[in-house]
Amino acid sequence: LAPFDHEPEPVATAATPLHAVIAERPDLTWCIAFPGGEPTEPLDAQTMQGWLDGGHATGTEVVWRADWPEWRPVQEVFPGFFGGDFRF
Repeated sequence: LAPFDHEPEPVATAATPLHAVIAERPDLTWCIAFPGGEPTEPLDAQTMQGWLDGGHATGTEVVWRADWPEWRPVQEVFPGFFGGDFRF
């Protein structure tokens, strides 16, 4: 898969609730990578949440947060976005 056709748009409102994994360190940056593609530029917490809320995640991506030593499968980090019981 190719990298983003365009960078995710930041979410304009601070009222958007953050997923617990994002909310535990909203000061840290995130990156998203697709199989065979380049990772995105660093994303802030609201932009990462907007990407998830926008339904853009396919489940094949890996994500990284600035305090993690390794990339993690998006389905492992945000399982509720691919079926199941998601709660904020």
